[in-house]
Amino acid sequence: NQTAETAFIEQQYVDPLEVGIEFPEKKRNLIFIYLESMETTYADIENGGGFEYNCIPELTKLAQENEDFSGSSAELNGGNVMASATWTMGALFAQTAGLPLQVSIDGNAMNTQEHFFPGLTCLGDILEMAGYSQSFLMGSEGEFGGRKLYFEDHGGYEIKDYQYAIDRERIPSNYKVFWGYEDKKLFEYAKEELLQIAKQEKPFNFSFLTVDTHFEDGYLCEDCGNDFAENQYANVMACSSKKVMEFITWVQQQAFYENTTIVLSGDHLTMDSDFCNNISPQCTRKTYTCIINPGCENE
Repeated sequence: NQTAETAFIEQQYVDPLEVGIEFPEKKRNLIFIYLESMETTYADIENGGGFEYNCIPELTKLAQENEDFSGSSAELNGGNVMASATWTMGALFAQTAGLPLQVSIDGNAMNTQEHFFPGLTCLGDILEMAGYSQSFLMGSEGEFGGRKLYFEDHGGYEIKDYQYAIDRERIPSNYKVFWGYEDKKLFEYAKEELLQIAKQEKPFNFSFLTVDTHFEDGYLCEDCGNDFAENQYANVMACSSKKVMEFITWVQQQAFYENTTIVLSGDHLTMDSDFCNNISPQCTRKTYTCIINPGCENE
């Protein structure tokens, strides 16, 4: 579709530098959790998903009790995945820049570039100008797909990736499972990082990306149950749902939570080859979306 003419961007895109963005006197912290391949589809049909069973009951509960833009309906509402935002780097870019990642090279080859669209003003740039401390935690190599380049270029994030964990001796130098290290460790490291970051005087933006739910079939860690028998991907999704809920519960018990907004967002629809094969064509597949403690009232 790159050769198709469209006025979508010129009609819809707003340059943040041309908008009067105002922060409160006491700036709110942000925890932004990108959930790998997480869809509302994994819930049961009764709750707006596409399955007879609910793989993500905890995430369903979080969305229903907080904000997922579903109005008065109990059915989950999520994000429509747009063109050029259907893989992780494309999704991270779209969700923080408001634009599709349309480039003349493969989207995951952005790490070969010197800069990552330096003329744009993205979420990280806005928060950097407002004096935020910013970091991005992930259990894989930050360079992959240009993620390290993007978040360093736009906001000066401190990248805390797989190599960071090795350098800090959190994991042995020869440790590697799946894409690096598993989410069981990621959530524990996130807690450690947050406790340190929250001691700073600055407001913070702490972002991280899960990985166990990546295709194909996900990573089955020692915590994963067997509620869905031979369906490994469903068991991995259920495990991820539990881990997110446990982490959110922990955050809500911390002193910094009162002034902290949490965004949970699936990055893109699953690339698993067969998990959603039997979903009804009437089911609109969307990425999971939930905003917790936004600090404002929905008018």
